Amino acid sequence: MTEFYGDDVLGRVLARRVRPGESFSQLVIGLRADPAQRSDTRFCSAVVEFLATALDEVNPLFARIEHDIFDDETNLDIALLRDSGESIPLGRTHLRGYAWVTVCPEELVRRLGGSGELQQRGAFARVIPLRSGGALLQASETLAGFTDDAMRKVFEALAPVLPRGSRLLTRPIRKSGSCRKTPAASSTPLDCFRSP
Repeated sequence: MTEFYGDDVLGRVLARRVRPGESFSQLVIGLRADPAQRSDTRFCSAVVEFLATALDEVNPLFARIEHDIFDDETNLDIALLRDSGESIPLGRTHLRGYAWVTVCPEELVRRLGGSGELQQRGAFARVIPLRSGGALLQASETLAGFTDDAMRKVFEALAPVLPRGSRLLTRPIRKSGSCRKTPAASSTPLDCFRSP
């Protein structure tokens, strides 16, 4: 559920168990980011560094930073007509989606040739290996710089670990009524899934 609290709120945090009795937990952080901030290298770098620091001690199942998307389902989930209940259990064999910043678990990073290989492919402005496994993959220096061409490069680099039937997503896909636009500034979610 997405709620916007007005122009004076800088962000929101939601934490919950995805499925009771299972070892998955979810953290969603909504951060207000106006167009100037989405183009600001320092602002974008700080958001990415925050996520890298938060995930460095775990081998996350999945994490992403996207613009104005707060659904449990990723754009890829929606495109493949599946819900997060289907994609989360498979998250260590197939990547749940891809975005401006995508965090892959260690199991998938190995299948892609490792962090060094991912950096050399040229699809990512930055690859940050996580100490406890996995890697944070940043497609462009800024969120505003995440163009259709940048998205295509990310898709091609991650295709070997994407679910069968995956396709290039050139714009956000939304379930009807699941997201609302904010009037002046948009929000940028950090959507993180991890399992022990």
